[in-house]
Formats: sequence, C-alpha cells, structure tokens
Amino acid sequence: MENWPPIKAWTSKKKIKGQTHFVAINYGLRNEIYWVNMVAVVDGLVRIALTFDELRDRSLWIPGWQDSELEKGKEQILENSLIGKRQHSYENACLHPSNDSGLSIATSTDSARPWFP
Repeated sequence: MENWPPIKAWTSKKKIKGQTHFVAINYGLRNEIYWVNMVAVVDGLVRIALTFDELRDRSLWIPGWQDSELEKGKEQILENSLIGKRQHSYENACLHPSNDSGLSIATSTDSARPWFP
C-alpha cells in the first residue's frame, strides 16, 4: 500500500462535528480494508474511523493542518464510507495510540511516524 502507514496530521475539508484538524491516532488492516482512527486536535471527544482510501481522497482530506482549502459552513457526512456505515463511525474510533504514533511516553522518536508529509 502506497503511503502506508498514514502521517499523523490531517485536515478535513468540511467540518466534522465542528472540527477540521485531526490526528491519525492508530491504523490497521481488517478484512483487506486499510482503516485509520482519527481524533480532533481541539476536542478529543470528536473521533472518527474511516478507510485509508477516504483519507487519501483530496476532495475530503488534506495532509497536514491547513486552513486555506476548507469549505466553510458545511458538515462532512461520510455516508459512502465502508466503515462509516456504522453510524458514520463517529463514536466507534478507538483512542489507543499505535506503537509508532509518538504519543506514548516510552516511544522513541526514531520509530515514530511523521506528523506532516
């Protein structure tokens, strides 16, 4: 899989529960589908699970934390998501960081995946 695992910093082009900036907290492969769990930077209660294909869709997500390309005033709805069919996966995202997240105290910076592209 190209560009796998995902970088950590992402911007949703439309607001998700009022939030646009997210961290890819963990990821994996299940039933041949690459998935990513995201949590909002400003509000840790806003979390979402989505497929890696959705995350790579530049009409939905921008790598890094950006403000210039956001569509103002619209909420993102992930109706077509393979994972999103479970209530849009807003509450189904796991908050346990991946081993290479760099978010754990015992993590070495050499093994942490990058924040930005």
